[in-house]
Amino acid sequence: MKKNDRKNFAVIGIGSFGLAVAKALIDKGKSVIAIDKDPDRLRELEESNASLYLVKDITKKALNETGIKDIDVAIIGIGT
Repeated sequence: MKKNDRKNFAVIGIGSFGLAVAKALIDKGKSVIAIDKDPDRLRELEESNASLYLVKDITKKALNETGIKDIDVAIIGIGT
């Protein structure tokens, strides 16, 4: 798969960096799964086409429930 063919993205951690990345991807027409443990951060993307997931404990089981297995690229934006 070529770099430009990638269409499905996950952004884990919707802080300043993750939010900017998610918005840029959405603006380019990409499919985005946004994942964070803080519902207030996800609210910033409510008007977008992103699939939003509130995950309190980022475990393999919790991530699998988001459909993350079907993504092409994951961006981790967790700072702490």
